[in-house]
Amino acid sequence: GGVLSPDEWTDRSGALVVYLLPNPDDLTDVFWKTTMPTPGTFATDLPSLSGPLYATVIADCDGNSIIGNEDVRRDYASNPVQIGAMDLDLVLEIEVPEDCRGGGGGGPDESPTTTISGPVTLMNVAPAPIAITASSEASGHMGWWRFLDAGATEYSVTVRDYNGPTNIVGYHDGDGNGLFEPSDNTGGLTSNPVVLGIGDIEGAELLIPDGEPLDLSLPEPPVTLAGDVVFDGYTSGDILVRASAGSQGGQLYASQTLPGPGPFSLTVPAQVQGMVVWAVEDPEADGAWNPNVDASDLVGPFNTTVVDEIGVTLDLEEPPVGAGSLSGTITVEPASGPNDRVLVLLIDSPDPGAPPIASVAYGNPGGSVEYAFTGLDPDTYSVRAWLDYDSDLSLDLFAPQPDEATGGTGGVLLAPGADVVEDFTIEAIP
Repeated sequence: GGVLSPDEWTDRSGALVVYLLPNPDDLTDVFWKTTMPTPGTFATDLPSLSGPLYATVIADCDGNSIIGNEDVRRDYASNPVQIGAMDLDLVLEIEVPEDCRGGGGGGPDESPTTTISGPVTLMNVAPAPIAITASSEASGHMGWWRFLDAGATEYSVTVRDYNGPTNIVGYHDGDGNGLFEPSDNTGGLTSNPVVLGIGDIEGAELLIPDGEPLDLSLPEPPVTLAGDVVFDGYTSGDILVRASAGSQGGQLYASQTLPGPGPFSLTVPAQVQGMVVWAVEDPEADGAWNPNVDASDLVGPFNTTVVDEIGVTLDLEEPPVGAGSLSGTITVEPASGPNDRVLVLLIDSPDPGAPPIASVAYGNPGGSVEYAFTGLDPDTYSVRAWLDYDSDLSLDLFAPQPDEATGGTGGVLLAPGADVVEDFTIEAIP
């Protein structure tokens, strides 16, 4: 839920690259790209184009300077983008886990190894830094990398024999951005794959480029989430379909606007936990919607895999007659960091220990946050909130730690159709 500071980013990840791709499935064909040490702002002037481009960002999550299968890719939620009609202001969101760089091992690995070495031959490319890496024959794992300076004519890499038949791949950093990517010139041994465990291998030539397409180990490609929107009460307007993290207000993964009920197809990240997919009517077709009056439906949270998910049904229903909302501003007195969050619970019982009927988290809160609970039936509600340091508490626990400041409202009577504003403060612990 938090937003990482530059220092927190560099503790978790290496650099990242923003790409504009003619084909979202091909990371070797790049229209434009920029390399950034940490998240921030980028800008460029592009020539007019008639066709679409796909924006994506990849983080060198494991920090090895090679864009490979351990890294994280996130696509722009509203891909594709049309270039040439107007200026574009894109916001790409990407998250990286705390353990992407990996931890310490279980002690020295004394399993058998094979050393592979030989000459480096560049074909029609100028000298540049080169990364040598070993991957399994099916390119399911990459490791044992070595880096060579520009002009190197020999390489040597040592691989654990348990890797099985192994492909040795060379990346040529011709664009000089310090990362080794699928869009760089790449090549392999003329004798790939090599068999390990029968003795060291000498004189295996590495050709860059070798003229043959390589099956590189890449970040997990996105998957398709598809299905149908059903709405018996539809009369006119658009249907907005979204996939996001955890709730309707979470990080946006993909979006689509439909001219009416019918099939939808979203491109979403693979292997993501806690995704939701939802749809809402937009009767004015202006991109805005009101949860108190507009029909909607939500499926999830669920976890994506590496397989497309087809057959999801979103059945839009009108909100209850007389639905209202409870919202306001929470002033946060204690100092908060970029990785802290405010957890807010909505309760419809006078019992102090009653579980919430809804909850929401606001990351990187600063001095205040705006909360909102909508589509509420007439009833008496209360709101409880606290500052969750380091965003490490599960919402299932519904309780702060002793050192975490709290705040909330008393009982709030919500009349039919009312929109009530209740501000309160999370006060610093004396």
